[in-house]
Amino acid sequence: PDAGSNVSATVVSSLATQYEVTDYEEATVDGRETYRVTLVPETEGSVDATVTAHLDRETYFPVVVEQSYDLENRTVTSRTEYEDVTLNATIPDERFTFEPPENATVETVDVPETESFESLDAMRESVDASVPDPAVPDGYEFTQGNVVHGDNTSLTLRYENDTATLAVSKLESTRSMGDGENVTVGEHDGRVRTFGETTMVVWTCDGWTYSVSGELDREKLLDLAASMECA
Repeated sequence: PDAGSNVSATVVSSLATQYEVTDYEEATVDGRETYRVTLVPETEGSVDATVTAHLDRETYFPVVVEQSYDLENRTVTSRTEYEDVTLNATIPDERFTFEPPENATVETVDVPETESFESLDAMRESVDASVPDPAVPDGYEFTQGNVVHGDNTSLTLRYENDTATLAVSKLESTRSMGDGENVTVGEHDGRVRTFGETTMVVWTCDGWTYSVSGELDREKLLDLAASMECA
């Protein structure tokens, strides 16, 4: 189905891009005519998983999704079943109207303005603060920049290659760098932390907190951090 035509197509597209179909047949679930599709992850990982989805024959919505995977010598299974589903229904605006209680105190919160940029030049022309210019590894290209204007201005730069992403951030604050390994970035103290396959380097300089993160090894990220230091 066309991914833009209905919600169910988006769900099916998500399954199709992450899993490979190994079996396909017509089946009936609680009187509903479905396509029974068995899928396995396209990329090998630490978990051997299998997904069985029953797609409604008319809408392709996954009315039943069963998952099974082996973990630490155990087989774990789960089943999700949807009932009384209405696709692409029109939701009346009144449903989102909130009437606070009579004795409530209502406060208005200003939401910081956010700007997005598709080029570094445009970002530098629009921002008063200096924009970092890190020496990213070969193959990485700038894809997007974001600036949040508020009590503390923040800048985020995103770089990508064919398989990975690098994020560079600069926050107008000297907040705690948190836990991690003590390191030096230029002449400044910093921390290195690891979250799964992602490594992050954080340091402070001249009233700003900087960070670089991505699926690079520790030394390459430290070199990347040093290339910008207090930019």
